[in-house]
Amino acid sequence: VTHLIAEKSIQLPVLWNECLLFFIGTGVALLFNTYMSSQDKEIRRYHQIVEDDLKAILYRFEEFLLEGQGQNDGVMVKGLDKTLEEALQLVYRERHNRLFHQTNYQVHYFEMRRQQNRLLGQMAINVNTLMRQSKESILLSHLFHET
Repeated sequence: VTHLIAEKSIQLPVLWNECLLFFIGTGVALLFNTYMSSQDKEIRRYHQIVEDDLKAILYRFEEFLLEGQGQNDGVMVKGLDKTLEEALQLVYRERHNRLFHQTNYQVHYFEMRRQQNRLLGQMAINVNTLMRQSKESILLSHLFHET
């Protein structure tokens, strides 16, 4: 638009020039967007880390319920929360940088895992109140093991 103001006319060659500038700029932007490196490998790495951490937390709950070792202070849950935050930042950045390939699955996955981690944090507090070697704690430990 500023080119039209500077030219002080709306003749066909000037309008044609504006259209060409627009299409060239859009084409270059799309070309760079498709060329940009993807963070898929890093996202898959975070995916595996989160899965491994979740398994470790559940196994720790099982171990705590069966053996009653120490105080369950939820350190692993807090570490997973930090990992999930980093993963979500990466996934959102990747999503905003992509025009055609949206990463909605990964966004939903890490958001779901974050909600599950909040529940695990509450469970870590409640596991401390269970009596060791009770019938319920043994059943619950088997449930954690199967999960």
